[in-house]
Amino acid sequence: TTPGARGVNSLTFNPPRHPLTDHLRCPRRRESRGDGSRWSNWVPASAGTISSESLSMNRKLWVGLAMATLMAAPAIAQESDGLRFIGGDSPNAFLSPMVIAGNTVYLSGALGTDAGPEIEDQTQAVMESIRDSLAEIGATMDNVVTCTVFMADLSERPRLNEVYRSFFPNTKPARSAVGVDLDGPKVEIECIAVLPDA
Repeated sequence: TTPGARGVNSLTFNPPRHPLTDHLRCPRRRESRGDGSRWSNWVPASAGTISSESLSMNRKLWVGLAMATLMAAPAIAQESDGLRFIGGDSPNAFLSPMVIAGNTVYLSGALGTDAGPEIEDQTQAVMESIRDSLAEIGATMDNVVTCTVFMADLSERPRLNEVYRSFFPNTKPARSAVGVDLDGPKVEIECIAVLPDA
């Protein structure tokens, strides 16, 4: 035991070394002031060890990098192996409105419930939604190659067709119509489109 610079008895103590964490350890000393003793972090000015401030900054840096990586992961997953999943990146999403595989575009079924109770109104809203979705990626209705139409009442097909065909003045995509229980809406339409080669 040797007298400290300010009358404090000090004893340098090095904790057990470990090959994985030794570079993060700092020497510690035992300080005795007459009213008990305690261990405190202590780094001599001449020592080449890492200060507590540097350790704190390093921890913050690594935490920041880890969080950035986790936040970036979903975005990376949205585009991989030639697939692009457009939309559907919300935590509560269970589908993507559009998926692009190569130059093929798959559109999820669209509904037009808010347009009104009649089949004509809902069909108009559905087809406008499809047209607008394609426009977002630089495509048009001419790029559509097939559609699947789900209808609550197949007897309304003639009325649906009057609106449907107006969106395909230049082409007539393949189509299937299926009668299903849509639980309220009268019509749902999904499409596949093919983009021209760049």
